[in-house]
Amino acid sequence: MKQYNAGMRPDLSTVALRPNERLQYWRRRDLGDATLMRARYGPFTWEKHVHDEQVIVISEDGAGEVNTRRGRDVGVPGSIWAFMPGEYHFGRVQEGGRWDYCALYLDDAVLRRLGEQLGYGENTRLLIRPGLHQDHELASILLHAHTLQSDVAAEEAAWSEALDLLFTRYGDPRPSKTTALSAGSAGLNLTREYIAEHFRDDISVDDLAGLANVSRFHFIRAFRTAFGMPPHAYINQVRLQNARKLLLAGHSVGLAAGDSGFYDQSRLSHLFKRAYGVTPARYAHLASL
Repeated sequence: MKQYNAGMRPDLSTVALRPNERLQYWRRRDLGDATLMRARYGPFTWEKHVHDEQVIVISEDGAGEVNTRRGRDVGVPGSIWAFMPGEYHFGRVQEGGRWDYCALYLDDAVLRRLGEQLGYGENTRLLIRPGLHQDHELASILLHAHTLQSDVAAEEAAWSEALDLLFTRYGDPRPSKTTALSAGSAGLNLTREYIAEHFRDDISVDDLAGLANVSRFHFIRAFRTAFGMPPHAYINQVRLQNARKLLLAGHSVGLAAGDSGFYDQSRLSHLFKRAYGVTPARYAHLASL
């Protein structure tokens, strides 16, 4: 199985299935080597089986039927299945149907690490309450985290937001929302100063959380509360401000992108238009009139 390093496009291990079907696995080291999966199945039957990890399945498209000791349920877009370690299940995709889903496999070591990051002691083992949870908002956030492939900070923030919300709503025990960070605190001010000096670099949220001396989960939550946006969005705003100054000074879009920390012009153009309503080239032209 291939390893996935945060900040790089995932190097997928793809299993060959029937035509128009796929099964892809990768790992995230920043999640304790948690295994991730994306799958598409046509008509198919799974025999009764178990996993030794906590398994979270997020339905993306189509429908899949799953049976457990609690009975039969059908997963549709917006639903999230949670299976306990060792819990048997079996199911099928009906004839003529299709099921697209993503999955997250959390072994005991990963669950304990997440417990520490969410503010519990070293011996706390978090679990997600088993069963089918209908939660379109959370499902969308988890699917986004599975598919996001941009910069390191954005990827880390996406997974932190997704797992924080997952364990807050369905975790046992539920994590505390308390944090020692607040607007104006030395820890947050230090991270803002770091961003101002290093926005051209590929900044890791874990590095910022280390500067503030809190876990990644607590840092992102406190940063968003204090400044109205998560760290990766704030970093992009600093980069966009630098790009605007360069464009106003008559520099090319390519130079503005490279000097502002964007990995290519298309990324700058995408974020610039979303923020200001025009492309960088058009903005430079209007500013020169």
